[in-house]
Amino acid sequence: MNSNLVNAMNLEGVRPSLVGLPLPLVIEANKHIEQMGLLLAKSTILSTFLHNLSVSFPERILAGTISAFYSYALSQNLEWVNQQTCDQIVMASLLQDIGLGKVADKLKGISFDVLLKDHRQVFHSHPKEGLLLLQEVEDISERVRQIIYQHHEQQNGQGFPNGIKGLRIYPPAKILGLASAFADQMMKNPGELPVNILRQFVADRELMLCFDGDCVKAMIKIFMSKKGSRGNYV
Repeated sequence: MNSNLVNAMNLEGVRPSLVGLPLPLVIEANKHIEQMGLLLAKSTILSTFLHNLSVSFPERILAGTISAFYSYALSQNLEWVNQQTCDQIVMASLLQDIGLGKVADKLKGISFDVLLKDHRQVFHSHPKEGLLLLQEVEDISERVRQIIYQHHEQQNGQGFPNGIKGLRIYPPAKILGLASAFADQMMKNPGELPVNILRQFVADRELMLCFDGDCVKAMIKIFMSKKGSRGNYV
């Protein structure tokens, strides 16, 4: 991954998705994402995985970066997340969709929207494909691999690839799962304020069954004022 791809992981295309977040939080998150991006850039094999993803589905690089910002922000509001775990979640956020690059080999020239609409089973294979790719990389910890493998599992057991639920899901994967879903909603609604998307997001009770309650509360807290009032959220 060259320096241009590292830069693509930073604020430029992500700014609209961060409106309403406290500036110090954005700056700190950006610093950690830059650090993780530079680590990835040092690995030829990881750079290749990300390059393949950027060629096949370039929007997923942006989605991963937005996910990384919100994963970091969520982590700051969960007491059990230490700095090492936070960095692992950020790393997993940036790598979460590398399995799609492998999927693209089977369906050359397909768009991401068509993949979601007409090839759901193939799409559902990408966490496992990502896990298999990362088993070749010694520098990636098993924790990061499991976050990536499980980030589409859901609290109610309706996720994939294994349909596990609740306590069986690796807790850091729950953070990325929520951040990733929120990032996808923002990308579907360009120009909409993140706080408005959050309102719609949490108002969907069926959707909320997919996510860990503490993670949802941590997401809402991102948009609340420091004094504990509801601030921008209402």
